[in-house]
Amino acid sequence: MRKINQLIKNWKRGTASSENDRVESSHNKKNKAETAMDFSSSESLWVEPLWDYSKRVYARKGIEKIVLGLQDEYHANVDIILWCCWLEKEGIDLSEEALDDVLITIDTVNQLTLIKLREVRGHLKTAFTQKQASIIAKQILNAEMMLEKVLLYRLQELTRRFADVMKDPVKPLNLRYYLEFLSIPDAQYIAETVTGTCVRAGSKSFA
Repeated sequence: MRKINQLIKNWKRGTASSENDRVESSHNKKNKAETAMDFSSSESLWVEPLWDYSKRVYARKGIEKIVLGLQDEYHANVDIILWCCWLEKEGIDLSEEALDDVLITIDTVNQLTLIKLREVRGHLKTAFTQKQASIIAKQILNAEMMLEKVLLYRLQELTRRFADVMKDPVKPLNLRYYLEFLSIPDAQYIAETVTGTCVRAGSKSFA
């Protein structure tokens, strides 16, 4: 926990004088697999697709270290963290019960695929030459990126379905609830810091 809090403090210290800086986001050409998935926005629910939003906020200085710190220390799911921030930014009020379905549909697949790939990537240096490990690592990273994209697309589609049957404007699902579910100390403080930054980074002023 001390490590997470230190990351947040360092991040705040480093960004205090440059809060108005814009974050540039790169747009890669769509490959065939990407074209097959519809990441278009829905006028009735959201303005910006989840994948585009996630790329933008992840590029925000400090966010990557904090969310990866939560992942490494508490097994938090980065996609779910970004999804919770996206829900708040888009003003989508889902019931906290929606998290149960997300954990089954998204987190289970994440544990069986992405986590395994990262573990493999971590062992490459001990099993291959430096050049071989570098080549293989790039291919695994590409696979990880595609899996991230598919899982975020699934989250977006789940959101579309949940919006019809699991609305709760009084006590909506948010990042604090997810972090508390994971029994993370100072969940409210961390959630406020991460969510506030993600919402600002995902706004048009940072495009």
